Amino acid sequence: MNWTLGGATPVNHHPVAIVNGIGGTAPILLDAEVGKPLTIDAGQSHDTDKGQRLHYRWFHYPEAGFVPEQGMAAITIDGANSSRATVTPTATCRPQWLWIGVQ
Repeated sequence: MNWTLGGATPVNHHPVAIVNGIGGTAPILLDAEVGKPLTIDAGQSHDTDKGQRLHYRWFHYPEAGFVPEQGMAAITIDGANSSRATVTPTATCRPQWLWIGVQ
């Protein structure tokens, strides 16, 4: 909050997050299939004014995909503390999604 009082020069501002080449605050949507790994890469993210080294922590927020009477989605994350991580879905929260369009 100090940066709102002191102007741009004397304080440290938040870094710019860029994931898979996409910046901004909108969600980044990725298509995922159980058992198929995805790469998420925030290596282009940077500190805007101090050039400080960034630290990363990728994590799964399972409640965001929770459906009553269904299971929760599950993933594994390799490289969770680096700018580039591999995410592999291991369970879906909505099995019926796998059958959309199949009759």
